[in-house]
Amino acid sequence: MPNNLRQERLRRQRNAFLAFLGAVFVSLVAALPLVVAGLSGGRIAAPQVLNGVSFGGLDRNHDGYVDRAESAAFARAHTSPGPR
Repeated sequence: MPNNLRQERLRRQRNAFLAFLGAVFVSLVAALPLVVAGLSGGRIAAPQVLNGVSFGGLDRNHDGYVDRAESAAFARAHTSPGPR
């Protein structure tokens, strides 16, 4: 009987330890976007072409998606020929 009690106690301790490790992992993964944003120093930004353009402006038929025709119209309107 003492062996059963010992195994049960060890099983509870092992489960508690694994739950602790899982909680630490989840908290680290949850904090990762904040850490990356903090380390970037504001270098992560939208390309200059997209500044001032909203999703509502791109979604012309208001279906909730920007389809290929709408994105092609955006690309044609916002690209300029480069120097050759």
